[in-house]
Amino acid sequence: MSTNGVNADILKLSLGLINYKNKYLTAEIFGNKVNVTGNSLKRKQTWTIEQDPEGESVYLRSHLDRFLTSDRHGNVSCDAEEQGKEEQFLIEPYEDGRWAFRSMAHGLYLSGNGENMRCFSKMVGKEELWTVHLAMHPQVNLKNVNRKRYARWSEEDEELRVDMNHPWGDDALITLEFRNGKYAIKTCNNKYLHRDGRLVNDSSDDTDFTLEFRSGKIALKDRMGKYLTAVGGTATMMTRNNKPGKDELFVLEDSHPQAVFVANNGRLVSVRQGVDVAANQDFDEERGESDLETFQMEIDKESGKWSIRTNNDKFWTLKTGGNSGLQATGSQSASPDAQFEIHWLGRQIAFQARHGRFVATKLNGQLAATADEISDACKFTFKLVNRPLLVLRGPHGFVAVGKGERLECHHADYGIFEMINNDGAYQLKGQDGKFWKMEGENNVAMSSEGGTDFLIELREHSKFCIRAPNDKYLRGEQNGQFRATGTEVNKETLWEY
Repeated sequence: MSTNGVNADILKLSLGLINYKNKYLTAEIFGNKVNVTGNSLKRKQTWTIEQDPEGESVYLRSHLDRFLTSDRHGNVSCDAEEQGKEEQFLIEPYEDGRWAFRSMAHGLYLSGNGENMRCFSKMVGKEELWTVHLAMHPQVNLKNVNRKRYARWSEEDEELRVDMNHPWGDDALITLEFRNGKYAIKTCNNKYLHRDGRLVNDSSDDTDFTLEFRSGKIALKDRMGKYLTAVGGTATMMTRNNKPGKDELFVLEDSHPQAVFVANNGRLVSVRQGVDVAANQDFDEERGESDLETFQMEIDKESGKWSIRTNNDKFWTLKTGGNSGLQATGSQSASPDAQFEIHWLGRQIAFQARHGRFVATKLNGQLAATADEISDACKFTFKLVNRPLLVLRGPHGFVAVGKGERLECHHADYGIFEMINNDGAYQLKGQDGKFWKMEGENNVAMSSEGGTDFLIELREHSKFCIRAPNDKYLRGEQNGQFRATGTEVNKETLWEY
């Protein structure tokens, strides 16, 4: 996954393909069979586009790690374990945003309806055109290929600008909203990007863009056939040109969690004074948290330990010389001195360094890993700052409002919820102004009478657990039930955010 602009890995383009009858291309678990029978985008309907490094062709990899294949007779299967000539396809985008897939080996087009999959047509008709539904989590960072900068919301000018070296803070978070085969771009303040560069409250044809895939990058085209780009010295995002060049190409990158930490002295942890990491900054209501008080949290998948990155691309690390002070001088997240185990303590957290001692706040505000056990000086209130709008996905689908205002976890379309911090806990508010609230049988429903405080615990890359007041985790079940019944961290209590 990405490191938010620092040696970032571009997200692989995972997607669903929808035919003219609104059914999804599906790879069945048994027999490596492929059909077009899926009603929504779930695991079996998810395909990964892999670019051929030596050309323009692509490979379609299924959730079973097998490749889509077409032979000279037009038969389609999905049992190839390796990439070959008959697994190569060329994507041909059409004006309405749909794609056609042409076999590179045989020059014929892919089509499918129900159990009948073929790659035998020499011409493109309605049966050979596929709508593209991105399968990745819809909250991303957007990077312009030519400028090598990230899009961000400019509060002063109320526009989206491509001028950020590293995506930092909530203003760099972009939400992609899929609607009728097209995509709208939503900023962190819940507004839509209009094709003329304005940010508007409501979606329309002028906020919808068709997605094109070009050499591993994406281009976004408006209803007039013009492509989204960054314009002028301000790098304002709008559509301008009829042909996509490097200026019109973007990549989607995953968004790591970013947070502020408040020590037991009531002050924000900061690197404002230099390399020393210290809790010495008072919160300014007008200014809010600056980049110097905002830290990116990156987990090592093997050890489960966390590295804390500053906005100038340095990591918290144990000071050399034996006093175990913390300085923002580390250049490698994999260094043992730059990795910490995080203990989740309700509204607070504690950091444990490689030698087993806990990070504590000294009287002068400086942080040092000197405590043998967790005391009040070792506790920090944790506030996630770059998810003002939250989209949650579990193993069975997205979390959204279902029948009777109850939340369910098996939806194909996601709900968007505002995160409101309450001293280390969170209330979640829907677009209609109603809040998440616990009700009978540990269910969660939307309520206009105030919400419930929930706790979050970051547990894996881009995944957290949500702890309810009954000390249980919110757990998703295959039938869509979303209840506070989980007792351990597992796939049913982990939520991609």
